[in-house]
Amino acid sequence: MDGLLNQTPPIPLHALGAMLAIMLGAAQLSMKKGGAVHMLLGRVWVGLMLVVAGSSFFIHEIRLWGAYSPIHQLRNMDKYSHPPYADKHSLTRKR
Repeated sequence: MDGLLNQTPPIPLHALGAMLAIMLGAAQLSMKKGGAVHMLLGRVWVGLMLVVAGSSFFIHEIRLWGAYSPIHQLRNMDKYSHPPYADKHSLTRKR
């Protein structure tokens, strides 16, 4: 863990956010769907994933294609694969 914290600034934030999101997601999958705690953890998970996705824009350690790596293509696919209205509509159906 000490080696991770000594990396360049966006990498620790990115990695710790991803680790927390994985643990939170696993806990959330074991809970009853639709409860208040489940929905709160879901919102926290979305926030963590936004941190992970946002911090990935500033990581340029692996330079396979100029300043870019294969992970940049995955990030772009993820960024453009979710319509901005999808979560809003799914939340209104739950209420």
